[in-house]
Amino acid sequence: MANLNLDKKIIETLAILKRNNETVKGLKEEKKIENVLKGVAQDKGMNEEQLASAYNEILERTKGINAAIKPYSDANALMQKQIGEDIIKDYEQQGVDNHLLLETQKDFPHIASIKVNATRHLEMVENKKILNSIIQNLIDEGRLDLLTINEEAYFEESKKAYQKNGTHLKGVFESRPDLKIKITYKK
Repeated sequence: MANLNLDKKIIETLAILKRNNETVKGLKEEKKIENVLKGVAQDKGMNEEQLASAYNEILERTKGINAAIKPYSDANALMQKQIGEDIIKDYEQQGVDNHLLLETQKDFPHIASIKVNATRHLEMVENKKILNSIIQNLIDEGRLDLLTINEEAYFEESKKAYQKNGTHLKGVFESRPDLKIKITYKK
């Protein structure tokens, strides 16, 4: 059921993205026409005052077109990011993601094909606080032989453990992934 819900959500987002892209394409066409008009105005040999007036009018219209494009572009970027995060969340719930790298392709019939590349990074968080906590635990357990902890070695060891069995040592966490998303709309 979670997959069905996710796919429905992605299909709805894809439909919005497609409409937005078509709107942006139309606005960019309009912008091209404005640039052609500017060239025509110059070729017509208008005097400086006429040319300035025509140019200013075209410039204002072009600014208006750019302003109209911006919200669509911003919304599209956010929606694409959300699609990638939704797919990753879906895969995590199913236990598919290896937590370090995810590369997947999902097809949505009659709408689009989505390719998501997600690179994850393991990072230490609040190193000193965590290491102090580990040292205190070692003292409590009477393991004084292990009191010298090398942060880099600890982190590398944790990465190996994470790659091998999906669990990491205390204090290492998985950051949000870097996403690269490619959406190919079907004809």
